[in-house]
Formats: sequence, C-alpha cells, structure tokens
Amino acid sequence: MSVTIDGIGSFTPSQANHLGTGGEASVYKKDGLAVKILKEPDKARANNLPDKIDLLSHILSPRIAIPRHKVYDNKGLFVGYAMPLVAGEPVFKIISGDWKKRNGFQHSDAVKVVEQIRLGNVEAHKFGAVIGDGNEMNYIYAPGNQVVLIDTD
Repeated sequence: MSVTIDGIGSFTPSQANHLGTGGEASVYKKDGLAVKILKEPDKARANNLPDKIDLLSHILSPRIAIPRHKVYDNKGLFVGYAMPLVAGEPVFKIISGDWKKRNGFQHSDAVKVVEQIRLGNVEAHKFGAVIGDGNEMNYIYAPGNQVVLIDTD
C-alpha cells in the first residue's frame, strides 16, 4: 500500500524501512522522518486526530518530536502521520546494567536524563499538549544526555 505524506509526496511502507510495530501503529522511516501508519485510522479520525495534529504543529521544541505531516491513503483518507525521526535509544534501555557499563553511564547521567524528561513534559504542558502515553518507550535518549519525547499525538 502506497501512502501520501502531506507536503512530502508518495511513500511505500515496506520491511526494508520498517522500524517497529506497537499497539496502535507500525512505524517506518523515510528521509529523516518516522512515518506512523495507524492500525485503526477510522478510530483516529473519529477522535479528531488530524485536528489535534494541526493544534500540535505550533510546538517547536528540541525535546518533543511533534507530528509534522499527515499521511493519507490512496482515497485521501487520513491513516497516520510523520514526525522527525529521533536517533538514540528508548530510555528503558539506558537503565539496564549492561548498557550503563558499556557506555560509562553514571548516576549523574541518570539524573540529567530524568531532568530532561521533566523539562520535556513541562514544555508539552506549556503548549497545552497532554501526554497520554508517557512510558519508557516514548522517551528517546540521544547523545549528550538529550531526551526527546516521541508519540505525541
């Protein structure tokens, strides 16, 4: 199935560009974007997700990966969105003993990560956004103790 990314163009999700699948969607990469194709786009449309994406688009923060482009099927129906692709590891991985040892991750680094999570949440709330699924998979740890909130629909 080929889809259209608003403002970008045509895209064909495939195993070659597949990043992962969760409860709500499958995610693919394309040119610096994470393209989220929803499993239940009818439900998302009924819950006004396209309008919510429009409301979120004014948020400009390095701590939050905001949906920037709507994705449509060949009938022109909303089926997902695209947001900046964030390089790094989900926060849950960096708290494991093995990862910490391999990367020289210290207690002071963990404190900085928690502070980055807090600041990202504060910024989201400052812009009127609500974080409905703030779990350890939705915070990405990037180099320099930077943490980016993803899945902000």
